[in-house]
Amino acid sequence: IRWGVPVRLIVAIDKAITEKDWNAPVKIGWDPTHIQPVGITAADAKAGKRPL
Repeated sequence: IRWGVPVRLIVAIDKAITEKDWNAPVKIGWDPTHIQPVGITAADAKAGKRPL
């Protein structure tokens, strides 16, 4: 969420998350849906395994 966002704007992101204000007018980073699951490999996922 914060990736690529200027430090001065990150405060607003953190405030919105803390207050659970999901409609806050904040700037989000360039890759907000990127995740890195642990305990599963790409091969596992291709075989149908899913993280818990």
